[in-house]
Amino acid sequence: MSSNQIRLAIFIEGAFFVKINTYYRYHHRVKSNMTFNGLFDFLCAEVAFLEEVPPRFCKMVESHWYRGRFSTAQLEKKVSDPAQRFKQMVNERKLDDLFMYQGITQHHYPVQYNPKTGQMGDAIVSMYLSVDALSKAALDQFDGIVLLAGDSSYLPLLKKINALGKRVVLPVWNFEFENENDSGITRNVTRTSQALVDECTYPILMSDFVDHDSEDNDKFRKMIFRV
Repeated sequence: MSSNQIRLAIFIEGAFFVKINTYYRYHHRVKSNMTFNGLFDFLCAEVAFLEEVPPRFCKMVESHWYRGRFSTAQLEKKVSDPAQRFKQMVNERKLDDLFMYQGITQHHYPVQYNPKTGQMGDAIVSMYLSVDALSKAALDQFDGIVLLAGDSSYLPLLKKINALGKRVVLPVWNFEFENENDSGITRNVTRTSQALVDECTYPILMSDFVDHDSEDNDKFRKMIFRV
């Protein structure tokens, strides 16, 4: 294998991705879902540019999706209406099909729903993501990790990945919007942790690419959105 080849592996925190995609689908002027293949191609092209190698030498060799999922019993507690519960399960199956055809490995872990508080606990997801990414890095299964997550709890992971001499690519999303619901108008803010930005090798400012109009950015939007 040529020393110029760069193997990337992307680790996606599902809840974070859904939050971003929902924003672009319903609250941003692009009004579209993101496509995984387009996003992966864009990230590989950006890393190739930054590493000064031809794009064909930078490949996404692994892709992993991490998300909490309710058991059937937990879902029955959370969603009392059978029709709504069936709809949610069908949507989960459709997403499974998408990942299957695009070659994305899924990792689902049980989450618990508390009917008294309405909260669900899924902190275990980030723990499994970090353990898997670190073990694969230690086994030299990739040259760089793309972390699609924004919480500062991943800082220890990035420090360990850096210690192993691997590149860390961090897509950075920063945006806010107002949403009207039954409780009135709420302000929603999403920020990628600055601690993660400071620790990574290559921060890629995704919000800037999407929001700023230019010929190159138009190509980017057409690449990753269904427009």
